[in-house]
Amino acid sequence: MANTINDFFCDIGYNLTANIPDSLLNADYSTIDSIEPVEVELATFDEVFKLLQKIPDTKSTGNDGIPVRFLKSNLTVIASLIMHIINLSIAFMKVPSSWKQH
Repeated sequence: MANTINDFFCDIGYNLTANIPDSLLNADYSTIDSIEPVEVELATFDEVFKLLQKIPDTKSTGNDGIPVRFLKSNLTVIASLIMHIINLSIAFMKVPSSWKQH
């Protein structure tokens, strides 16, 4: 199950970064005098629940072999757990290394 979730979130990040223009990726940010802090809102149950609902039923299983059907049939519990993990990641400013693999 963890790998299925990992694959889902890894794909989101990869797809988003694929749309960033090269001019932003290759910009020289060393001349910036100060960096304003960024506020990141904690994930809500509804946000996570809706994102998980959007996983196509035809999506293949990850390395863990957990089918999307199982994920969706236990959505309330799984969304709550994922929300907690995401919010811990935000609070501690750490991203699990498994989320960075792709």
